[in-house]
Amino acid sequence: MDGPVEPGRPTPELLAALRRGKAALRRERRALSLPEKVRAVIELQRTCLPLLARQRALRPWERVWEDCTRNSDSETTRGRINT
Repeated sequence: MDGPVEPGRPTPELLAALRRGKAALRRERRALSLPEKVRAVIELQRTCLPLLARQRALRPWERVWEDCTRNSDSETTRGRINT
């Protein structure tokens, strides 16, 4: 490193590596099929909603989607998600 770095500030090298990693993650996610993207959303909901429920009562629309990607004749293939 050249000279002192401010305490608590990331180095330019670290920022560049983080940006490259973020770009790679975005490329991977864009390449996923729609059913894979829906599965990822459901997984995030199953992780986040219980944490949110500990803080306050969940609102009626805050619930985990049914996994409509399990069978090939799912509603998502026709452009809709079961609710």
